[in-house]
Amino acid sequence: MEKLGILLATDEYPGCAKGLLQAAAEAGVEASCFLTDSGVRILMDPEFRERVSASGSGLTVCEHSWERYELGEPLAGYNFASQYQNAAMVGWADKVVVL
Repeated sequence: MEKLGILLATDEYPGCAKGLLQAAAEAGVEASCFLTDSGVRILMDPEFRERVSASGSGLTVCEHSWERYELGEPLAGYNFASQYQNAAMVGWADKVVVL
């Protein structure tokens, strides 16, 4: 099975991120997302959270960026961690898309 890493470093393209997750799920591609910098704000979008859940994708949020943007307590059910997980995702993935 192919593996796709999706690095979201901006919140400017939520539709594209949702579309990538949907397309990966429909194609049988395993996907994982890492949210960093302003990309962490996309987690506030309920439709994005639903798409992540429906696709079965892994999701990790940069804890430092979350705190930097003062988004409150980390949302339950999501992995808030360090940039190490970003590096691990890049190593795991066959391809990485950066938004």
